[in-house]
Amino acid sequence: PFLVMSLIEGQSLQQRIDEPTTISVEQTVRIGIQITKGLEAFHSRGLVHRDLKPSNILLQQPDGRVRITDFGLAKCTDDDQLTKSGTVLGTPNYMSPEQALGQQVDFRSDLYGLGAVLYACVTGGAPFEGPTSLQILNQLREKKPHSILDLKPNTPHWLVEVIEKLMSRDPDSRYQTAAEIIVALSQHSQTIPKSASDSPLPNSPLTN
Repeated sequence: PFLVMSLIEGQSLQQRIDEPTTISVEQTVRIGIQITKGLEAFHSRGLVHRDLKPSNILLQQPDGRVRITDFGLAKCTDDDQLTKSGTVLGTPNYMSPEQALGQQVDFRSDLYGLGAVLYACVTGGAPFEGPTSLQILNQLREKKPHSILDLKPNTPHWLVEVIEKLMSRDPDSRYQTAAEIIVALSQHSQTIPKSASDSPLPNSPLTN
């Protein structure tokens, strides 16, 4: 027996976040829209990823196409295990509050994960960090992430609002579908001022 997988040349979003140069607002929005379209595709098939994080997102060279990977924790929404309480699965830094509490999860848990990924793109770090998974889970259950505007004051307020809505503790207060997020990000994408740092670079995984 053997396993054949596609070769994706490029880097993970986590590797890009760890680079010295920051990810611009334009690049963040472009990445966010592509991730959301991926979420929309598998949510429409009744799948919930449950472990969305920068290391599970690949930026393919040379066109910068976003690939969502690692569906090891993905479940169908009609799977009894998906709604079983008391089980915590996923990566704590990017996990939704309901997932951290072992409560029922649905598509909106992935939307929280998307917000956490965009938070990392903007700030350079996960919403919650700590030396152990238990400490991170406790923060997630009891605290709010550091304000984006405190960490990155030049972030457009509309982008902060989108991310904060995605990361609402109450799933009912978040966007309810991926389609809503695509609209929210797309309607502002044309108003983002371009800078020299946004120019495509040869062999860059973010090249258009």
